Amino acid sequence: MFGFFPYSIIMAITPGPKYLMALQESRQRGFRGSMPFLYGLFVSFFILDFLAFFFTDFLKPISTTAILLMKIIGSLYLIYLIMDLFRTKSDTHGNRK
Repeated sequence: MFGFFPYSIIMAITPGPKYLMALQESRQRGFRGSMPFLYGLFVSFFILDFLAFFFTDFLKPISTTAILLMKIIGSLYLIYLIMDLFRTKSDTHGNRK
């Protein structure tokens, strides 16, 4: 549980698609018009974090093999993403080919 809270904080402050969507929504509708979207983004972040924490905390005592399998699959997926990133070439405008 103590390792989960730093992970949640890092994921909350790390730039990603959620910030781009919030910026676009704010540009289109203004600050007040984008508030429902921003509230939804805020609430959905905590719901997903809670579900992830609950699932892994519930699964840990039942099956350590499942936790190990999740770690292995997650690691392999990250390696695949890194390899895909280095394998694809970009043109001069930064578009992936």
